[in-house]
Amino acid sequence: MEKGNNKAGLWSFIFLVISAVSVLSCGTDTADPVLSSLAERVEEITPDYEIPLGNTEMMNPTKIKKYGDFFVIGISNADHAIEIYNAGKGDILKCAFKGRGFGEMLSPSSIQVFGQYIYLFDYQLGNYWRIDLEKSLADGKQEIELVSRINQTRGGEVYIPIYLHKMETGAICTGLLGGHKWYSFLNENYEETSIVQDCDFENFNGLSDISRNNVFLSSHISVSPDGSRVVCALQPAAAISISEIVGTEMKEYYRKTFYSCEVRDTPSGPVFNAQNNKEAFCGVCSDSNYLYLLYSGQSLGKEIPCTESSYVIVLDWNGNPIKSFHLSKRICAMCMEGNTLYGITAYPESAIVFYSVMVEKTQRSSASVD
Repeated sequence: MEKGNNKAGLWSFIFLVISAVSVLSCGTDTADPVLSSLAERVEEITPDYEIPLGNTEMMNPTKIKKYGDFFVIGISNADHAIEIYNAGKGDILKCAFKGRGFGEMLSPSSIQVFGQYIYLFDYQLGNYWRIDLEKSLADGKQEIELVSRINQTRGGEVYIPIYLHKMETGAICTGLLGGHKWYSFLNENYEETSIVQDCDFENFNGLSDISRNNVFLSSHISVSPDGSRVVCALQPAAAISISEIVGTEMKEYYRKTFYSCEVRDTPSGPVFNAQNNKEAFCGVCSDSNYLYLLYSGQSLGKEIPCTESSYVIVLDWNGNPIKSFHLSKRICAMCMEGNTLYGITAYPESAIVFYSVMVEKTQRSSASVD
């Protein structure tokens, strides 16, 4: 990435990419390379239970996490980014308000529940925040503190993490990281200690670093409960990477690529070909034994949003396909607890959807993370 780039101009590039992977509507491709490769054993499942959210303001949910009896839900197109939902009472606590004041943010991206905290990163200001769930629920208002202000330059170059995944020993991130990087490990001081390179798609030859970064920043990350392994699944194109973590070092040991996306450089930034591209992995969870990949495979064409996905593909930590589930009701995000998959959908109306997902129950770990 060249020195002297106008950082303000980068925000428009990032916004376009993040918006593009969230709002496209789509149709099904019957010759899907992901499903033909990984979805060998497919089980049709229907929801055990649904919670309609039509009577709330939660019209554009994008994320769902579980905390005890509460759901932490990321939303878009509102003056706040998070709603903590008490499903039993129907109460909602709004958090992460937009703005420039203390505890406010301009462009919140990653939302993660880690311990008793919600971690979220404002990539435009470089502020890493956490909300204390216990205190917030007790006080009836958000209790927020600044964890760190992350430097957005490295060695004189623009270096902008977009999505952060908190760990005990640091964080894993994607973003405008320079070069051909897919994801990086940041230590406790948020210094980059190791990287995994992006995919060498043939049609990316000659593509600028910033355009490549804009493709690979839109990925989903999950870390095993013991913190020893990480999976990264790409959304604008179809690829999976699994790495071992030792201390603050990562070493990739599995990679599978399925299809690329069409993107080109322009003077105003990268432009994606929405007509030909299709969404791939829209979420990932893991436990000690398995990875759970939410897969869309949808392309522009119909009224159903592309992020609304109908397949959950289960792999082991060596990348071997175990089982797949075809969901009768699509979801755009998910989290897991034991054998229950909690999904959220925005189409045709917002709802939380409960699925039972049984995979070799006697060998599964009770711990699940997202």
